[in-house]
Amino acid sequence: VIGVVIGKTDVRSFPDRKNIGSERYTFSFTVRDSPTYFINVNSWGREEYIRSLSESFRVGDCVIIENPLVQSKEAEREEKFNPVTP
Repeated sequence: VIGVVIGKTDVRSFPDRKNIGSERYTFSFTVRDSPTYFINVNSWGREEYIRSLSESFRVGDCVIIENPLVQSKEAEREEKFNPVTP
């Protein structure tokens, strides 16, 4: 998928339920891949990976998403633009 980043959140951390005492990191961004459609992306991983990925692009940049894990949309959020605003 190739598109323009139209929204992005800050990196956040959460306690890792599987590894007590450690944390998982995440951030989200929204990509517009056509005049009509967009994709909400959630990235999870170790702190170094997520911080590096988050710092590698900004809103307005064109990105390529390779090998995504695709998940079905929730019915009530199906056609809703979903960036988090401060």
